[in-house]
Amino acid sequence: MRDRVRPLLARDVPVRTEAVTVLGVAGAPESVEEAVRLVEGAPGPPPGAYRVARAAAAVTEAFGAVALLGALGPAAGDRAARALLAEATGGGHSTVALYAAMAHHRVTGDPGPALDRLRAEGPGTWLDFVGDLGPAGAPLLPWAEERLAPGTPAEVRAAAARAVWRVTGRTEDTVEPLARRAAAGEGDHRSRLDAVRELTRMGLLPRWGTAPLRDVADADRRVVSGLGPDDGPHPDDVLRDAVRTLLATAEPVG
Repeated sequence: MRDRVRPLLARDVPVRTEAVTVLGVAGAPESVEEAVRLVEGAPGPPPGAYRVARAAAAVTEAFGAVALLGALGPAAGDRAARALLAEATGGGHSTVALYAAMAHHRVTGDPGPALDRLRAEGPGTWLDFVGDLGPAGAPLLPWAEERLAPGTPAEVRAAAARAVWRVTGRTEDTVEPLARRAAAGEGDHRSRLDAVRELTRMGLLPRWGTAPLRDVADADRRVVSGLGPDDGPHPDDVLRDAVRTLLATAEPVG
């Protein structure tokens, strides 16, 4: 049944909604990711997407339910907000509690539980999360700014730059660390892609970064290898497409 339903995930929103519902009831692992994608990608208020996300949240394990409720945002409602707060503050698994606190912020707009959890987890954990709080992450800003210093590992500097920019809107000390990470081929592939996409959101790129990124965009061979099989687009193709978008849209600076 799952094999027959999966192709329907490529159809329009009403059909996808029913397909994800079936996958969720069947306990298919991809139902959580597909439900999140459905909710976040549907244009306008998608009542069908909300319905399937709520249903999937009810039958998935805790982490999946947290992800789905966070994707719903304010539409998740008061009951979801209370459940997320209980998960965030109840002393359970720290990773689930952190995600629950972040989802609670998306549902309610209240950053308090997320700030408390991020402080408890420590700076090694929250750099990838604090930017998602936007201006509400200001209490954590000094710790993020410390990690912008030269000599900090490139991936950490880039994560700090993302956090500082999303909290403050500053570009004078955040574009350069992100561009260094985007132009460097070593290290975690995901952090490189994240840096490219963040620069695209900023709409800025240092002039010195154009040449190395052009090499990535025009490469005939794979940018990275050994990442294992994937049903979706190869990560190298995703990176090259993201780089091409950045080069085509960003304003050169410096």
